[in-house]
Amino acid sequence: MGVNAGSATMELALAPEELQCPELDKLFRISKFAAMDYDEQAYYLNQFMAEIDANCKLEAALDKGIEKGKTLGRAETARAMKAEGLAVELIEKCTGLSTEEIAKL
Repeated sequence: MGVNAGSATMELALAPEELQCPELDKLFRISKFAAMDYDEQAYYLNQFMAEIDANCKLEAALDKGIEKGKTLGRAETARAMKAEGLAVELIEKCTGLSTEEIAKL
């Protein structure tokens, strides 16, 4: 198949600057899709869905990494507070870690 999902956007980029706007870009992509035959549309949609799936997986991995970073940051903070001799209750309140988690540090 010779369908390239990004080709419509690239072709519109060659248009004069006053014609480059999100609304015309969307209209241009819709008209390119409408001009495709059934097999080309199916291929385009499969590629589009694969891209959405990949983006969702990437976003989930990013969210997981951010959460892991937050957890590690809370542990580092709790470790420093514990080293300063602060009360476990205060460490719990400030970090959100449990008494058991703090004890393991």
